Amino acid sequence: RRLLIGANGLRTIVIAVIAALGVATFGDAALYVSFLLILAGTRLLLAIKGAGLPAVLGEENLLQGNSISQAGSAIFQLFGAGVALVASESIDTSVILIAGVLVYALATASAFGTGRLGYTTRSTPFREEVRRLFRDIVDGVREVAGKAAAGLALTSFLVIRSLLTFTVLATAFISRDLIAAEGTTTTVAGAAGALGAVIGFLAANAVRRRVAPVTIVGTALFLGGAGMLAFGGIINLLGVSLMAFAVGVSFFLGKIGVDTMMQEALSDSFRGRGFSLQDIAYNFSWIIPALVLFLFLSRDVARILMVSAGAVFLLFAVLLGLWARAVRRTDPEAADAEG
Repeated sequence: RRLLIGANGLRTIVIAVIAALGVATFGDAALYVSFLLILAGTRLLLAIKGAGLPAVLGEENLLQGNSISQAGSAIFQLFGAGVALVASESIDTSVILIAGVLVYALATASAFGTGRLGYTTRSTPFREEVRRLFRDIVDGVREVAGKAAAGLALTSFLVIRSLLTFTVLATAFISRDLIAAEGTTTTVAGAAGALGAVIGFLAANAVRRRVAPVTIVGTALFLGGAGMLAFGGIINLLGVSLMAFAVGVSFFLGKIGVDTMMQEALSDSFRGRGFSLQDIAYNFSWIIPALVLFLFLSRDVARILMVSAGAVFLLFAVLLGLWARAVRRTDPEAADAEG
């Protein structure tokens, strides 16, 4: 509860200061630091959400809770991006910032009304808490490293998130060339990706009680890799839209399964640290695809690069499937959790 209050309160204060002093008052460095603080609060909030859902929902409703959570996140992200895109054309920046302050203030107020998420807490001195924090980080890394199912979940998240990031960034670069060459709108591609996300969400809900989370993740990776392999070489609006649709289905289906895998693999005391490591993997999932695209993507090799990426992600799907099979053989608890 305190972390929820702090994460939302930090973002409220940062945006309020920028709104009060004006964007022009800040230099580039100060704005970057401010945005990093806002993102840090967001990542902390998501880690708390992932760790707290099992205590709120219970084991039987984890997959459904994760699917609702992911769908809600996507809807509000798309809504926020759409509002910002439209509002920035006609509304002064200070008004948008004030609206942001009100939204974050509302989130902070909501956090005050949250219970303890089912966990028992005790107050400790600040210095002792800092020491405990670093000990917990080390213990968390050891726990995840020692739990094959948790390591599988973390690796699966990195792969499936990298698939999404690679597709989003590559589509943005390819779409830029399409617009320049053909004057084509890419709204259709974005809508296709959103439709795929909705179908992924519905599919996860439909199979959640009959299919193991690791099977859901493996299927999702296979669908995403196959979609990129099949359509990544078609550099036009239809090809980009079909690829975006396939990866949209893949990511939402896989992310819901991955979260459930991580929650089931770790005990209550280590679950928050597991999701913190997942946030680190999230950052790498942006860095690695961006670096690959920066080094290799050009108009001449776009088809080859996209098809090759699809083949690589299909290979990852096979390797993770073999790893999951090995986990089931060597870890009876993981096999029971996976049904």
